[in-house]
Amino acid sequence: MNFVQQVSRAVFWNYLTKISSYGLDFLLSVLLARGLGKYGFGVYSELFNFIFLFTLICSFGMDSALNTFLPKYSNEPEKASFLLRKIAIVLLLFSLIICLGIVAFSNRLGMIVHNSQIPYLLRIAVLYIFIYNFIIVAQSILISYYRTKFIFLTNTLVKIVTLVCFSLLLRSQLGLTELIYGSITISFIALIIYLRSLKEYVRIQPTSCELKPVIKFGFAAWLTKYVNYLMSRYLDIFLLGYFLVPKEAIGYYNIAFTLTMGLSYVISSGFSGVSLAAFSKLAKRNNFSGISRGWLTINKLTLLFSVPVFLFAIYYAKPLIDVLYSAAYLPTVKLFQVFGVFFLLSITIGSGLNSTVLYSIQKEQLVLYLRVLVGLLNLILDLLLIPRYQAMGAILATGLSVVLIIALEFSVVKKKFKFSYPYLFLVKIIIASAVGVAMVLVVPVSNLIFFTAKFLLFILIFVAIIYLIKPLSAEDVQLVSNINKPLYLLVNRFQRKK
Repeated sequence: MNFVQQVSRAVFWNYLTKISSYGLDFLLSVLLARGLGKYGFGVYSELFNFIFLFTLICSFGMDSALNTFLPKYSNEPEKASFLLRKIAIVLLLFSLIICLGIVAFSNRLGMIVHNSQIPYLLRIAVLYIFIYNFIIVAQSILISYYRTKFIFLTNTLVKIVTLVCFSLLLRSQLGLTELIYGSITISFIALIIYLRSLKEYVRIQPTSCELKPVIKFGFAAWLTKYVNYLMSRYLDIFLLGYFLVPKEAIGYYNIAFTLTMGLSYVISSGFSGVSLAAFSKLAKRNNFSGISRGWLTINKLTLLFSVPVFLFAIYYAKPLIDVLYSAAYLPTVKLFQVFGVFFLLSITIGSGLNSTVLYSIQKEQLVLYLRVLVGLLNLILDLLLIPRYQAMGAILATGLSVVLIIALEFSVVKKKFKFSYPYLFLVKIIIASAVGVAMVLVVPVSNLIFFTAKFLLFILIFVAIIYLIKPLSAEDVQLVSNINKPLYLLVNRFQRKK
């Protein structure tokens, strides 16, 4: 199996993992929104916000560092073993310190967001945070070895069990406390499974290697992710609570963000982690033309799927919210539409792919500096807009900041690798999507089945138009041919002839 085939298979299984993971998480959010009610779902949103923040802190950037450095030791397993052992010790100590800090300051955190339930819930959730942090790092290790099929099978099983467990607990009229205990139990079993899968990499007799570059890179990536917090829903939810925005509105905001990110994850998340490992290997070979072609190919594939899906979801946001969450959550519609437009703009210029490329050539410091500046801008916008516009203010602040940081990173990548942006390709996709949206206007929507039928009809129309205008170039099709022959026979029909 050549390098391209190895990476493409890893991307395929990683893509399935992300789809199943976010899809099941999305179903879980719908279940929680309906089962906990608008106020309870707002409290859950604030709790989950803290869980994410502290999991992010506990990881210390080691997940990104492992994705970058382990592929470089693919032919030196003894050094990889040494690296894994040392990082495990660092993570253990760092996570223990952070978790003890959470317990000590939980009351203060509850006071900041004006939520008396948070301290008690956080003290229980601290064990989940500790366990889940190691699950994330374990998955990063397996991704570095392209073992994404194993991650898919394990992660999907865990998510299904969680969904069933939560459904039973909510039917029994139990609350957030019982849901947290259920999450702790399931995540502990999952961690055991992941640790057993890593034994073959750790038990090799280690050979010492330099740790300083790994820790330095991880620290920069950690700071970058923490700065990303300044441009995400997690800071927004924190500030919404601080400014006494009603818990119901916090729930509306969380749904709008979840829907937007869900669409993005389904489309492009298969490249996450795997693309960093692949680009890092190409960078080590100084194959910058390969990185350039990789950026263009991934961006085209992302546009091909994201533009039609986002335009359809934005235009039909009202029936989408109604059939999924019920009419009680219709205030979410405008929030989702505005944020969806911002996010679609960011996708057209590379989204997270830009920072992945910069990481692979070890420009992590540049990514950090750019995100610090834009993160501070987002914080300022949040402080100005949330008191006046509440949830919509948070959407505007974060949306503007996301587009700005992606534009800055895109300009750096484009200047470095000197590729031509596929403007004509993008225009063709937009035209095909707009025509498809218009042609399904007559299809009524009264429930989820009808909405699904409307979406499937839209996809059929879109594919038919794409077949007629043929947006793919010969180079695109040739790249697919190197990856998978049967897929080549399919996409060859969408190649424009000279």
